[in-house]
Amino acid sequence: MTLLDTYKTDIYIHGAWYRFYPLCSKFISAFFLTDKLLLKLIFKQLLDKVLQAAFTVHSSIGSGLLESVYQKDLEVELEFLNIPFASQVPLRVFHRNRMVGDFFADIIVDGKIILELKAVKSINSVAEAHLLNYLSISGLSVSHLFNFRNTSLSWKRMVQDACASSKQSARPAQDSG
Repeated sequence: MTLLDTYKTDIYIHGAWYRFYPLCSKFISAFFLTDKLLLKLIFKQLLDKVLQAAFTVHSSIGSGLLESVYQKDLEVELEFLNIPFASQVPLRVFHRNRMVGDFFADIIVDGKIILELKAVKSINSVAEAHLLNYLSISGLSVSHLFNFRNTSLSWKRMVQDACASSKQSARPAQDSG
């Protein structure tokens, strides 16, 4: 028996039993359900509302505007849908108790999902790597990368293993006031 087995909880989700290990926030299923699918199930309602908000923004103001315009409009839509969020959330990286870098997540929804907004010709691997770093720094597991530039909204959901250990010491910034 491992330390993880000592602190386990069985949870029933959508007609199936899953084993949850709170020490690393990981589910293990008898059906080997992936972390990505489990997180999708867990946040399904919230993710659906976020997608609805993004599609509403894109259909209401169209394509070809600046990223900042889409961010402000998405914030208006999230407020309208009563979805809690924070904008331009500082994420700081520390080494030996000294801050060595800081980044800003465009939007964090309900303290659970990072939204990164783009208005570019196409989403590239650099933007995806950037968002994976945000997930690692924040300790969150789910993110969406939205591209509003084209006539059709494009997006990519990215999920990071909740038990993956980060090589860097990082934490979200705390307000000092």
